[in-house]
Amino acid sequence: MNIPHPLPALYWMWRQRSLDLRAWEDLAADLPLDGARVAIVGNAGYLAGLSQGEKIDDHDLVLRMNNFRVTGFETAVGSRVDIYMSNFYVPDIDFTNPDIGRARWIISSRPNVFTKPKENNLDLRYGEHLTNGLLRIGATSAYAPSLPYVQAIAARLRDTPTTGMMALLLGADVLLERCASLYVTGFSFFEGKSHYFRDGKTDMARHHNLSSEKAVLAKRLEPYAAAGRVTCDETVAGHLGFDVR
Repeated sequence: MNIPHPLPALYWMWRQRSLDLRAWEDLAADLPLDGARVAIVGNAGYLAGLSQGEKIDDHDLVLRMNNFRVTGFETAVGSRVDIYMSNFYVPDIDFTNPDIGRARWIISSRPNVFTKPKENNLDLRYGEHLTNGLLRIGATSAYAPSLPYVQAIAARLRDTPTTGMMALLLGADVLLERCASLYVTGFSFFEGKSHYFRDGKTDMARHHNLSSEKAVLAKRLEPYAAAGRVTCDETVAGHLGFDVR
C-alpha cells in the first residue's frame, strides 16, 4: 500500500496502534526455551543438496527467515516453522507465502523506528515496513531489536547487517540465555547459489559486508561452539572456522 509523502510515517504509526510490538529481550520470557533445542535455518542454495528435513524438524523450535519455503522442500529443510524472522522490507519479501502462516512468533531484524537514522546504511523508516508487513500476513504481534543495538552492530560492520546475521545474534544474545542448544544450517554468506528454492545467485556485496559478518559471528559464537551448545553443518563450520568433527 502506497501512501503519499509526507504522510507515510504518521499513517503507519497510526496503523501500528493495533499491534503488539515488543523488544527482542522479551523473547527469553515468552518462548518455551528451557532446555529447548533450537534450529536456525538459513536459505542458502546448498541446502537443496542435503536431506536434513527430519533432523531440522526434530528440534523443539525452528527459526526461518525472509523468503524461506518449506512446501515442496520438506526432505531438504523440513516443514516446521515456529519462529519467522524478516527485515520486512516490503519490496523484497513475498508476504503471500502461505508458509509464513505456520509461525507462532514473528521477529523483526530491524528496529521499530519511524525516522531515518542515516548511519551505516540504516537509512529507512523500518517501523513503516514492519507494520505494513505484519498487516499483510495477518499478524498482530512481533519482536524488534532496539535501534542502539542495531546501530552498534552496523558500526562494527560499517554496513547494514543481513537478516541471517541478526538471526544468529538473536540466538547468541537472547535464545542461549535459556535454551539448551542451537543448530545452525543454511548459511553460505552468499557464496554459490543463494537460495535452495530459487535458481541463480543474488549479488549482496553492495548491500552488506559479508567478510566482516563472518568475523564478528565467529568471535561471538565460538565460546558456545567450544562448549557444544552451538553446532552447525560443514558449510557453516567452514565459513566460521569451527571444527565439526
